[in-house]
Amino acid sequence: MFRFDSRCLLLLSVCLCKPLYADQGLLVQHLSAQPITALIGLPAAAMRSEGTQIQLSIEHSNVFMGGESVTEKLLLDGETSALHTRFSKRINPCWQADAAVVYLSHDGGFLDKPIEDWHGAFGLPNASRQFEERDKLEYAYQSGENVVRQLLSNEQGFGDIQLSVQRFQACQSGSPIWRAGAKLGAASDDGFFGSGSSDLYIDWQSSRRRWTQRFDGALSIGLLAPGNANNLPKQNPLVAFGSMGAEFNWSPSVSIVAQLDWHSAIFDSTLEELGQISGQLTLLGRKKLRGGNAFEVSFSEDIVADTAPDFSVRLAWLQGLGR
Repeated sequence: MFRFDSRCLLLLSVCLCKPLYADQGLLVQHLSAQPITALIGLPAAAMRSEGTQIQLSIEHSNVFMGGESVTEKLLLDGETSALHTRFSKRINPCWQADAAVVYLSHDGGFLDKPIEDWHGAFGLPNASRQFEERDKLEYAYQSGENVVRQLLSNEQGFGDIQLSVQRFQACQSGSPIWRAGAKLGAASDDGFFGSGSSDLYIDWQSSRRRWTQRFDGALSIGLLAPGNANNLPKQNPLVAFGSMGAEFNWSPSVSIVAQLDWHSAIFDSTLEELGQISGQLTLLGRKKLRGGNAFEVSFSEDIVADTAPDFSVRLAWLQGLGR
């Protein structure tokens, strides 16, 4: 199994933190998570706005993972669709406010066979998928003798709300930014929609750094303080997270982005699926349009096995609404 060393992440961060130049931002707001991790308020990379913007995106992910220890048992088998609405308002040259809400749909899906065929064609591990019923929904976590969370039938509903405020260090759109935010425990904690508690975070995002005429890079790094959710595995008091992205500028309006999203273990768990560092790789195509609008399509896969969805796809539209 592939494993990340946290020292590698630190080294990559240091390499990117060299003189930067101003631009409108590079990092992608694609951050799919497996159904239990998604209940915690890990934020997607911060947006950079000139005025008022709204971003609509639909993400669909397939997950199959599970493990068992003396004290815990986990099975996550199914698919989740997430409709994200993100609203961003530039208050003045120095400050920006953001709000995000998500609508979730959990079901058995339709991607099990294509993913098995993909893994077989490239010699990738299948995690015993072939021994389970295809297109089945079963999300379940058990601690000791108690089933803490379980979902066996299709469900849909609103997830938790995220609010944040960010400051541009030089009061310019392309300068580094500091962001503070919270995930409010507003959604139902009966199923897989919310954690039942609020989470707080702070992070820093670099400006864009130009490597060559066509290649750029940027990163973000932060800390999350999860709330006390009693019906989840025990959470660690602090979680480190971040993103590192590289962009190839095909033309002034078309670019391709490769991005690594990672976070340290959220849960104090004996299961590798919950208690180890997570890594997810995203590949994205972006088309910039007039008026500050843009269209994005992206795909992601876990590069640290069983810590993120096996596969997810995202379509996004960014609409500028003026000053």
